[in-house]
Amino acid sequence: MTSATISTPTEAIVLNDKDFHFIRDLLRRKVGIDLSDDKRELVRSRLAKRVRALGCTSLKSYVDTHIRPTTAAEKPEFTHFIDALSTNLTSFFREPVHFDFLRKTVLPNVLRSKRTVRGWCCACSTGEEPYSLAMTLLETADQSHDIRLLATDISTKVLAEAVNGVYPLKRLTNVSTHLRGKYFEPRRLPDGTSALAATPTMRSLITFRRLNLMDRLPFRGPLDFAFCRNVMIYFDRPTREALVGRISAVLAPGGYLFTGHSESLSGQSHALTQVAPAVYRKSP
Repeated sequence: MTSATISTPTEAIVLNDKDFHFIRDLLRRKVGIDLSDDKRELVRSRLAKRVRALGCTSLKSYVDTHIRPTTAAEKPEFTHFIDALSTNLTSFFREPVHFDFLRKTVLPNVLRSKRTVRGWCCACSTGEEPYSLAMTLLETADQSHDIRLLATDISTKVLAEAVNGVYPLKRLTNVSTHLRGKYFEPRRLPDGTSALAATPTMRSLITFRRLNLMDRLPFRGPLDFAFCRNVMIYFDRPTREALVGRISAVLAPGGYLFTGHSESLSGQSHALTQVAPAVYRKSP
């Protein structure tokens, strides 16, 4: 008689107070995410999938075995843990006023003064934002300009999607027919669904890397602009101030920081000047 593994239903997996507080404190220390008490069910439901995948008997055993040990952050499961609890909502040309400002205000000044353009997408998720930036740059600059974009995220799962650069048609509704025809190629997904893939020309501008924004930045810049949008809403004030300071340090004189429209830097300590809604500039 063969035995079968019986998996625990997701709804039967319990997250106790001690483990929730441990997870919340760990996320704040390691990656800056500041979870409120009302996120407890979200944490439970997302980690329940890892509990089942690893065959753990409970969420407590998962935390005690794979997350709580002091060496956990050095093991592969910690990456899955962060992937599970990271929120990755994005779209092409999200908050389009920022791309208009980049095209009309930032890039003309940069392109007049030098032949290089350097930008950073701090939390690139599945790639829609850096590809939107690449299209904006390619449509504004000419072939004589050297354009380089760095796109980073803490989640290896979404980075893999970004590097792949293949999207179902429904995810490109914000991309004009002109841009789709110029910067994407037809593809078929495994299920036969029509999709579009970023062209090699556009891909060549972007370097994708995993990066924890809480760590020391592994580059010095100088950058002409940085998009750090809709990520600081998950951070507490000291974490936001420290991150803005690190970004400011790698901006070129006169460089720009774009934040999400719900992420005002008002009342925070920084050396930038607000020049438009959710757009800040370093002194030139």
